[in-house]
Amino acid sequence: DYLKLCQGLFSTYLTKEVDILESSPTLNVSFQAKSRSYGYYTGAEMRKLVCHFATLDGWKKWVFLLLAYTGARRSEIAKLKVSDVRLDEDSQRHYIMIGDSKTEAGIRQVPISQRLINMGFLDYLFPEITNTSQVTRLFHAIREQLGIDYLDDYRNRRIVHSLRHTFVTEIQAKHTLTLVQQTIGHEHSNQGQTK
Repeated sequence: DYLKLCQGLFSTYLTKEVDILESSPTLNVSFQAKSRSYGYYTGAEMRKLVCHFATLDGWKKWVFLLLAYTGARRSEIAKLKVSDVRLDEDSQRHYIMIGDSKTEAGIRQVPISQRLINMGFLDYLFPEITNTSQVTRLFHAIREQLGIDYLDDYRNRRIVHSLRHTFVTEIQAKHTLTLVQQTIGHEHSNQGQTK
C-alpha cells in the first residue's frame, strides 16, 4: 500500500501534473506482497455471532445479519436502499438487487433467507451508512466481546470479510460452483477466488 501511494505521488503528481521530476524514482520498483487468506468462522462461532447480531437494534442488527446470511460484501450491504429489496413474483421469494459493483458479475440478485424475513427484515428501512469503518469497528468489538479469536488455527485473520468467506465455504459444500459464483458476484469460471 505504501509503494502504491509513493508511485501515485511520484509518477502521477510530481512527474506528470506539476512537472517537477523527469521520471519517477519508483519506476520499475515492485514488491511481491504475501497475501494472507481470510479465515472463516466455525459453525459454533457463527451461531454465537448470529445470536448476538439478533440482539442488536437498527442498522447494527441488519447489516451484520445480512453479511452472515448473504455472503455480500460489506460495501454492498452498506449501500443498500429500500428499493433494492424486491419480490420475485414467480417464486414469491424476496431478494436484494445489488446493482452497484466493480464488475459485471457483481451485479446480481441475492436471495434473502426466510429466517431474516421471519425476524422482521422487510419492516426495516435502510439509513445511509456513510462510513463503513463504523461497521468494521463494531464488528471487531463484538468478536472480542464474544471471545472469538482474531486469528484462526491456521493464523488467518478473521475480520468482517471473513463472514463472506465463511458463507462461501458453507454454500460450496451444498451447491454447484456456478450458483455459488452467481450468488456472491464472481465471474463464472473454474478458477479464481471462488474455486
